[in-house]
Formats: sequence, C-alpha cells, structure tokens
Amino acid sequence: LEAVLVRGPVWAGTRGAASPDGPALRPGERVAPGTEIASGPDGELVLRTPAGAEIRVATGSRLAVAASGTLALESGAIYVDSGDAGRGGDDGVRIDTRFGGVRDVGTRFEVRVTAEMLRVRVRDGRVAIDRGGGALDVGAGREIVVDADGRTAERDVPLDDPEWVWVARLATAPEIDGRPLDVLVRWAARERGLELRAADAETEAAFREIRLSGSVAGLTPEQSLDAVLPTCGLTRDVRDGVLVVAPAPPGAAR
Repeated sequence: LEAVLVRGPVWAGTRGAASPDGPALRPGERVAPGTEIASGPDGELVLRTPAGAEIRVATGSRLAVAASGTLALESGAIYVDSGDAGRGGDDGVRIDTRFGGVRDVGTRFEVRVTAEMLRVRVRDGRVAIDRGGGALDVGAGREIVVDADGRTAERDVPLDDPEWVWVARLATAPEIDGRPLDVLVRWAARERGLELRAADAETEAAFREIRLSGSVAGLTPEQSLDAVLPTCGLTRDVRDGVLVVAPAPPGAAR
C-alpha cells in the first residue's frame, strides 16, 4: 500500500507500536504488511492498493495491514472506493473485524467498528460480510449493523447522507488542466453522492465544451466547484439529492 495523503497526526509501526510515541506516517511512504496504523483525533489518511483502489481512513481509527488488499480494522472507520480496480476476486479489498470480514465486490463502501458493533454502509455496488453463520450481502443505499451478539439490523441510507462528508473531505481531486468541465462536475457529484443535472441544454453542452486550466488539488468537491464554476459563468445548487448547475445570474462576478 502507498500513503497518498496524510492529514494531521497519523502513526505507523509494528503491531502495538503505532502511537504518538512512534514514527509518524508521511505521504509517499509504502506501508508493508504487518504494519499497524493509528490516526489521531485530527488525523486522516488515504492509502492506495497496487490495483488502484483507494482506502480512506477516518480520524481516531486503528488498523493493521495484513496484505496489500487486506486490512484488519480494530476501531474507527474505513471507506473504500475500488474505482476501476475493484471487481472482487484477487483485486478486491477485504476488511477484517472482530465481527466478521467485509469483502469488496466492486463498490464504494464504509466499514465502521466500535466495541459494540460493526456497521457497513454501501454507496454503490455491493459488499459481502463473511460470518460464521454464512455471508450477508449488502447492496447500494443500504446499511447493516451487526452487534456483539451477532444480531443484525438493516436500513436504507441516503447516498448524500451527512455522515459521508468526511469521505468527500479526503477525496483526491482530478487533474483538470486542459480537460473539460465535465470531469470536475461529475467527480464532485459522485463524491457527494448527488445526481448531476444541467439546468438547460446550453449548460449541458458547456460541460463538454469548456476547457479548464490550473488545478484544484487539495480542495474538497464543494471548494472545487466554488472556485471553478464562477469563472465559467455558472453557479450550483443542491436540491433533493441533485447537484444542479445553471448559468450565473446577470451581473454575477466572474
């Protein structure tokens, strides 16, 4: 695994040695099997597997790397975006917990562990939770909670639920220099769990015709849109789970 983003205090070491007294994990470092990682109360990071899957680690998490695509999550939360890499099988990411193992079947999902429960929520695609009594299948827009006694509870979870915000904060912005606006707006909508809609045919055409310059590296999806759309004479709004991009009102600053 490679640490592609480290924000705030994150430590890495041998099992039991990841602590504020140990070495800090830095961007660009390789994380070998057998390494334990701990993120502080303000620490977050993004790991990338050799197959290209992205693993985002929330604040206050503790996990160990068992293999290049297998992690053991002791506490905290992990979000997996398998992108084009995740198709299950040997390239899929697996998250092992004390409540059972969670297998990627080509999807985006979050695994959260506390002393009392395992919670898995799927944004798209599906995952399988392997338990002693068999596997549980969790599909897009669903959440399942497994408690310490093995009882399960399921419910629907909106793709733009506020609890996904930490995931978008760690999203890696695309390269936009020389590329169409379409690349940016579709990335932002995907990361926020929103449907993308142009207000009219002219705006939809602008997605393909406007070529961008510069970079939005380090910006969140919202910050990226707010930095770029006004320069294109456009504005944005979110309505009922839909990101609507429309022409800016007359006289708006560009």
